[in-house]
This record gives sequence, C-alpha cells and structure tokens, in this order.
Amino acid sequence: MKKIAKIALLFSVMFVVKAVGAPEKGKDDAQKGTEDVSKQDPSTLSDDEMMAKVEATLSKLRDVRKYVQNLLDQARKAKDIIKITCLNDKLTQINVNLRTYEDRIQSLKNAVKIGDKPARNHEFNVLSVLEQKIMNLRMEAETCIGEAEGYLGKTEVTVTTPKGMVQMDPTKVPDIGIEIFDRPPPASAFQ
Repeated sequence: MKKIAKIALLFSVMFVVKAVGAPEKGKDDAQKGTEDVSKQDPSTLSDDEMMAKVEATLSKLRDVRKYVQNLLDQARKAKDIIKITCLNDKLTQINVNLRTYEDRIQSLKNAVKIGDKPARNHEFNVLSVLEQKIMNLRMEAETCIGEAEGYLGKTEVTVTTPKGMVQMDPTKVPDIGIEIFDRPPPASAFQ
C-alpha cells in the first residue's frame, strides 16, 4: 500500500511540475504558453491565434480529465472509499466544466465567424476562467489522494528516560500509606 501511495505521489508531483513548468523550447506559438491563456489580453490576439490557443488548451484539459480518471481508477482498485468519493466529485466537476468549455468554443467560433470582437473577447475570457477552474480542480483532486498519506502505517512510540530517573510502572498506584478511595465518602450521615 505504501509503494502505491509513493508511486501515486511521485506521478502527481511530476504532473504538477510538467503542467506548471515553463513551456519547452522549440514549440510554435500556437502551443507555447497555453498555461498563460488567462493572462493574455484577448484584444491583442488575432482570430487564428485565439482559436489555436483555445484548441491547445482543450487538449490539455482533456488530459487533465484522463489524469483524474486514472487517479479515480487507482482509488477504486485500492477500495479507498474516501478517495473514491473525493475524486468522483472532482471528476464530475471537471466533466461539467469541460463540457461548458467545449460549448463556449462553439460560441467563440460563431463570434469570430460574424466578426463580433466584443463577443469574441468575452468568450475568450470565459474560456480562460473555465481553464483556471479545471486546473484548480486538478490540484484539488491531487489533494484528495494526498490527504491520507499522513495516516499510512502503524504509529510507533518510543520512550526514553534520562539516566538516574527512578523507573516505575505508571499503571500501578504506589503504596505511600494513604488510602485511596474509588468513590468519595458521603458528605453527611443522612443518605
């Protein structure tokens, strides 16, 4: 169980580093910087650049869905109901946001087709917000698998005592000549 948890943690860290890291050298402008879609001003992009960025982001978001689905499958194999419930919730939210993203791409295509710049910019901004939401859900899904990591294994307690300290059993009451009552005596003679 510990090996599976460590492997899952390793893959999630690798995925985060890959997703958050800088874009690779040699990629063309359509693929480079898809992580920065939400930071770009839509009015500075041409229609073709905007559509290329949105399509590249759609591919990335579909990969996020596959990643969370794989995490859910691993949790099902491990029969961990807490992880299953959490990941199922995150996957459902990702699916809803991804469907909305796909619908909004159609709205963006229609706005580009008729040449409506304000509508085009609005749709691009909505798509950027949906992308951020899905990426946040991916991180939340990773916390679903990471929360239980602190509870793996059996707890072991080691007690050390300084030299010269008297060793005594704390479960036994020392005989010091005083009678210890389980129950206090009655406060009055009348009962």
